[in-house]
Amino acid sequence: AQSKSMEKLSSGVRIKRAADDAAGLAISEKMRAQIKGLDQAGRNVQDGISVVQTAEGALEETGNILQRMRTLSLQSSNETNTAEERQKVADELLQLKDEVERISSSIEFNGKKLLDGSSTEIRLQVGANFGTNVAGTTNNNNEIKVALVNTSSIMSKAGITSSTIASLNVDGASGTDAAKQMVSSLDMALKELNTSRAKLGAQQNRLESTQNNLNNTIENVTAAESRIRDT
Repeated sequence: AQSKSMEKLSSGVRIKRAADDAAGLAISEKMRAQIKGLDQAGRNVQDGISVVQTAEGALEETGNILQRMRTLSLQSSNETNTAEERQKVADELLQLKDEVERISSSIEFNGKKLLDGSSTEIRLQVGANFGTNVAGTTNNNNEIKVALVNTSSIMSKAGITSSTIASLNVDGASGTDAAKQMVSSLDMALKELNTSRAKLGAQQNRLESTQNNLNNTIENVTAAESRIRDT
């Protein structure tokens, strides 16, 4: 008995085998499993935050492009422009439109498209366990669904197409009116884009709060497990 006590003191561990404290060992092992599960849940949440940040970064760049297109359209609404200047504006607008659509179709995280509408949400396991309800079926309250936004049609919905851009490259009042309409269309696209960015921002705030809560839980459970197992 004395040698066992010395062994525990030297190792700093009160429970090394089931014979030391069977009930305590069972509780300790359960807590260790929970800690590992919470660690993984934290990594899952971080992946979710990365998804949101990736999508939001793409939307930020899309917003910069739309602002540039709006500036060009305002420039084109001035009837003092020469035919060559109108052509240059129309050419750049077309390139920028194509870039917005390319961003929407290409942005992905770990192979999953984020903005093209092919996926509407990503589900994250943010707890150490799956729950069950009174009927015995899975009731996973430890899951967060990250809603994805679809910007694949943002340009066409606002009426920003190759043909409407080409209409700016017309002399006189027709070209000027087309440029003014393009400004209105771009304002519509920017409004939708900003709404999408706000949704992503709200989701990131929630995920960051979840991450903080997980960190606190891990710290507390780890301390509790240590009190049971250690001397």
